[in-house]
Amino acid sequence: MATKGGHNSSLWSFAEEHLTCSICYNLFDTPKTLACLHSFCENCLLRCHDGYSEEIMCPVCRQADSTTFGAVENITTDFKLVNMVESVRKEDKQAAPFCSEHDEKLCRVYCQTCEELLCLNCLAESDDHREHVLEEVREVVAGKRQAVKDHMPQYQTFMKEIAVALNQTDTLERDFELALDRTSKEVEEQAEKEIAKVNAAKNKLLDELQQIQTTRKERFAENKLEITGMRSTFMGIIDRAADAIQESNDFDFLKRYSKLSNDFQYLTFSSLPSIDANASFLKFKSGDLGTSFGSLLTKQDLPIHKTITNYRAKGRQRKWQGWR
Repeated sequence: MATKGGHNSSLWSFAEEHLTCSICYNLFDTPKTLACLHSFCENCLLRCHDGYSEEIMCPVCRQADSTTFGAVENITTDFKLVNMVESVRKEDKQAAPFCSEHDEKLCRVYCQTCEELLCLNCLAESDDHREHVLEEVREVVAGKRQAVKDHMPQYQTFMKEIAVALNQTDTLERDFELALDRTSKEVEEQAEKEIAKVNAAKNKLLDELQQIQTTRKERFAENKLEITGMRSTFMGIIDRAADAIQESNDFDFLKRYSKLSNDFQYLTFSSLPSIDANASFLKFKSGDLGTSFGSLLTKQDLPIHKTITNYRAKGRQRKWQGWR
């Protein structure tokens, strides 16, 4: 049976509407209020801000805030919100929620099969759970909490893989910029020698370089966007799992457990995109004097179709088996 939320006071209703960060969907943690009056957790803003811009873009309304010169740390902590969050947390007692079907009856039984909390009246009046696995909440919650804790290292490991992938993409992009600059100079040097008769060929090669630059920058941007998106997703998953472990009482934790299970399944089948090692390769091959100005080389010979990043989820899939 569905349960009435453990946080059923008007204060918690207010908190869900006014004291919840729209990035992590948790109660504010060190809340920072932007000029547009939207508020977010400090860490959430740090993750959204690139750290280079002198303006902080609001994740909700996209209004730019330049009053703090692009430093999230310079935004004054909203202590009114801090105090309200603390008041809400004091309301959170370790008490069983009431059954929505039987008023004043506490839900003290957990159905492993249906993954829901039940009161004794639910069991007495219905045969729906007769063949199901039933346990007292205090007996089942410890194991499930431990299961979530056991999977946290997998998330941390995957976050490291994401960081490595981003660093590799940045390195490839920097190498490409150097190669682009070097190749452009080579093209110019060759053009100076035979400027009169090869000017058209020179311009053609520079146009090709521009096309290559456009194409590869799009590839770099796509890779970084996909990897950054995965990072944001897994940060959200980690935050939700950590919050469930540290902040939830037993009953709220069990209500959130199904969502956590789905999060772990998402991790199981997630893998990072492959990045072609040729993405940074670019050279100019000069031609024979008087016959050919030269050409651009966009690929190098590799023993195998080499990729810088090609992580697979097989290990996580094996660890997932039997977890639920």
